[in-house]
Amino acid sequence: MYLPAMGGYRVKRPHFIINPAASAGETGRSQGQLLKLIENGFPDGFTLDVTTRPGHATEITAKAISDGVDLVVSVGGDGTMNEVVNGFFASGKLKRKSSRLGLLCSGTAEDVLRNLGLPKSVKEQVEVLAGKRTRFVDVGKVTFTTKEGEKKERFYLNDCNPGMAAKVVQRVTPGLKRLGGFLAFGLASTYTALTYRGHTMTITLDGKRTISGRFLSVAVSNGRYAGGGMDFAPRALLDDGLLDVVMIRDQSVPARLMNFPKIYSGKHINLSWITYLKAKRVRIESNQRVPLEADGEWLGYLPCEMEVLPKALKICAG
Repeated sequence: MYLPAMGGYRVKRPHFIINPAASAGETGRSQGQLLKLIENGFPDGFTLDVTTRPGHATEITAKAISDGVDLVVSVGGDGTMNEVVNGFFASGKLKRKSSRLGLLCSGTAEDVLRNLGLPKSVKEQVEVLAGKRTRFVDVGKVTFTTKEGEKKERFYLNDCNPGMAAKVVQRVTPGLKRLGGFLAFGLASTYTALTYRGHTMTITLDGKRTISGRFLSVAVSNGRYAGGGMDFAPRALLDDGLLDVVMIRDQSVPARLMNFPKIYSGKHINLSWITYLKAKRVRIESNQRVPLEADGEWLGYLPCEMEVLPKALKICAG
């Protein structure tokens, strides 16, 4: 059975955070089935909150961890996961080392599920949560510019992208999400490839190497998969203490469309107009207004700076 949070989490039961809006509302519609699976996996009880607005999952997570919860579980998609991850940190640091993250993936993209090698079945994901296996993973931290011109900090588990990918995120509407992650992101990416104009950017790696040019996108990845199954950074590992930087230079529309399918197989990194490097810290600047996203959530604009926090977060593993 589950116990409502009631403003506090004084017992060390796992705490689940459900985003009913995930996957165009599918998570909310299947909430009853999800709760039955969770009850079977945690017969001694658990607590639960349902999000009602953007950013709510971060607030709930921060409160739960402050009150001593050891396991916080994100129930939704990659965006929900990103909000929950941000609740684990305060003032740039992990709030409690003993706290761990759990995932029940019922969203659109489910890229973190792929990156962690978690089972697709929600029932099996619950079994992973109820088990004792954990692993430490790296976390990316990005400092960026809000639309009001202020500096802000955010953490991410999968990827952070200025340029075309941020525009794709804006175009993946709730209507598209009903088609599933593969089609939703594929259609939005194809349309954006037809219409997007690249930006001049300067990328500095570890304060030493600088690369300038006109780019469609720059993926600063912690995980391998993004965009609903695209093998965007095929050499990326979640625990190697490095960020994989995939720089896609601007190309003609026919070249973009001809090579777009290669992103799903990872073969795009062999193209002459793509540069693939690794770094611990990445700074990206532009004299243009370049949009920015992380883990499928639109953030703001350049300039930005990303850095890796090695093995900063404990997560339930299969």
